[in-house]
Amino acid sequence: MRPLIFAYPDDATLHDTWTSIVRGEILAAPVVTAGATSREVYLPAGRWLDYNDKTTLYQGGAKITAQAPLATIPLYVREGAIIPRGDIWKGNNWWQANWGPRLRIEVFPSSSVAGRFDYYTGSVLLPITATATAAGINVSFPNLGTAGTLESTVRT
Repeated sequence: MRPLIFAYPDDATLHDTWTSIVRGEILAAPVVTAGATSREVYLPAGRWLDYNDKTTLYQGGAKITAQAPLATIPLYVREGAIIPRGDIWKGNNWWQANWGPRLRIEVFPSSSVAGRFDYYTGSVLLPITATATAAGINVSFPNLGTAGTLESTVRT
């Protein structure tokens, strides 16, 4: 996780913004004021989807008021993003004999921005991409180098 200014160093608006962070393609804007149920959030340039409701789209380069009821952290995902999830590493918590890697990707397609996520196999980076075509959204990836389960969800 890193502050927005590290992810968007050319955005002068962010010179003193320290309460929003990004991790990959997700922007998190936790409430840092006791008792608050909303907060002002600056979204950098581009289009951003409210990750909590997955329906509200915002134009970046502007501040918005984010609703933040108790137990909800305002989260936004950049248009075109590919968000990886899953259990892809067998660590101490996965000692079952039948365990297998499981990667789930969420794709937030865009007609104007191609999505890309570089998946690290342990030795090389392999691209997972999402692009708009006349027929719809094309999600592509090479052989990821290990047997397991891959699920993909395209959010429209």
